[in-house]
Amino acid sequence: MDDCIRLFGAMKLYANDAGVGYIVKSYGDGLMMIKPKESQGRCLFFTVIENSERQTLVAILAYKKEGQKLPERVRKLAQERIKRYMENQK
Repeated sequence: MDDCIRLFGAMKLYANDAGVGYIVKSYGDGLMMIKPKESQGRCLFFTVIENSERQTLVAILAYKKEGQKLPERVRKLAQERIKRYMENQK
């Protein structure tokens, strides 16, 4: 539960452009990872730009760090969820 709280706190900091308290990594095609500085938890997300003043961060899945690289099964699941989200927005 603490990891979940930290993850969403980090996403709030990122959305507010705080610049501290989190690390963000891009995996391409809009897929991003965020992690709080003091946690093994990770959250994959993507950004939806709604207008020039607002963006929405869509959390696709949270997971615990398993190694140095993003596990391929996690990447595939994230890509499937992004695709499903985008199809449902039409």
